[in-house]
Amino acid sequence: MAAPKKKALEAKAEAALKEKETATYVLRLYIAGTTPRSLRAVANVKAVCEEHLKDRYELEVIDL
Repeated sequence: MAAPKKKALEAKAEAALKEKETATYVLRLYIAGTTPRSLRAVANVKAVCEEHLKDRYELEVIDL
């Protein structure tokens, strides 16, 4: 009985991984003006997203 449970868990894990690979993320970054720190924040977020979410994210920058 353990084998069917194990196979079901493996199938569930594989499905979760496939879903994760195709998931897209919408990120919002709130900044206050175009100060050097705001520009650095935008650059940092873009760098992290490109490294970890290549082509799977949308970055919305909201200037307060």
